[in-house]
Amino acid sequence: MATSVETICNMALLHLGTGAAIDDINEASSEASACRVYYDQCLDELLAIADWPWATKYVSLGLVAEEPNGEWDFEYRIPVDSITVRRIIPAGGYTGASLPFERSLDASGGLIWTDVADAVMEYTARAVNVAYFPPLFTAALAWKIAENIAEPISANSDRAAYARQMAERSTIAALGADGNATRQKDSLVPAWIAVRGSTGDADYRGWRE
Repeated sequence: MATSVETICNMALLHLGTGAAIDDINEASSEASACRVYYDQCLDELLAIADWPWATKYVSLGLVAEEPNGEWDFEYRIPVDSITVRRIIPAGGYTGASLPFERSLDASGGLIWTDVADAVMEYTARAVNVAYFPPLFTAALAWKIAENIAEPISANSDRAAYARQMAERSTIAALGADGNATRQKDSLVPAWIAVRGSTGDADYRGWRE
């Protein structure tokens, strides 16, 4: 497993054959600057496409209002580290499919509208420690970063095309290694993965906080 953000970025740079490496993603080099621009975006994209068990969190939602509109009974605040809402469920060990909900937004952030009292949200979290990344997810992330920084860093269109191809392949491999992840949503799966039939419906749970 990767031990740092810099390790993953250096893997991406090595994939591009630049001969460069960074010691700190916040340093002044052009390589670090490119990695800073794309690291979080690439990580968020990969986290969003599947219900990765190691990135799954459960939280009792904070109530914002009752009867916020004419359609729903409760309004809750979405946690700030949420990438994707997977399920809205009642407290007490419910294991079925998500109960109905709708997402909304106000000046303070994301909202959930639902009829579930004391709702619990299952979601994919943004703030995931690099140490939790499985090896194939780390590989997919490194190639995803390489795909995005290839042209500004290497100015080589062939390397950019190869990095794009490897990003697709490594992402599919990571999904497969995770049992195709859990309860994939077709609307969340990028076309370049969906057309290859990489989605799945294995049903297992991640860690809880």
